Order: sequence, then structure tokens, then C-alpha cells
Amino acid sequence: FTSFLREIKKKSPNPKTLGELMNENHSLLRAGGVSSASIEKAIAILARQPSVYGAKLTGAGGEGGAVLALASKKEEGNIRRALAKSGLKSYHL
Repeated sequence: FTSFLREIKKKSPNPKTLGELMNENHSLLRAGGVSSASIEKAIAILARQPSVYGAKLTGAGGEGGAVLALASKKEEGNIRRALAKSGLKSYHL
């Protein structure tokens, strides 16, 4: 968590570093048992997208959670289509 805070406070945070930290955090959450099959499905789809730097669950976890991804804006359409093809909804923040 402190590594994430250090990176995000930089004038120009490195999206690759932030993504790696997000992935690491998600691995810890998964190991803690707060993920679900649908969240892992979304994470797997996002991990296959070359423009996604990282992704993690957020919220309550389980079936009440959501997935937050850090990605290149120029590939948003491709990412959303990949998620939709698997029956998942996505929203731009």
C-alpha cells in the first residue's frame, strides 16, 4: 500500500508501476478469499488485454464487489467489447 501511495503522489505516476501494484493487491485479496468466480473471470479477461496495466477487485468483494482496471484510454472500446463478449458490464470512470 505504501508503494502505491508513493507512486500516486508523483507528479507523473508510471501507469505500468501502478498496474503492477494493483495486480499484486488483487493477488492478496484473492488469497484472502474475498474474490469470486465472476471477479476472477473479469480479471482474466483484462489480463489478456495488452493495454490494461492492472486490475483489482474493489468494494465488498464476492458477488458484491466490482473490478477496477487501469488501462490506456485509446483501447477502451476493445476492452469493453472483450468484457461484453463474456457477458460482463463495464463503465468508464
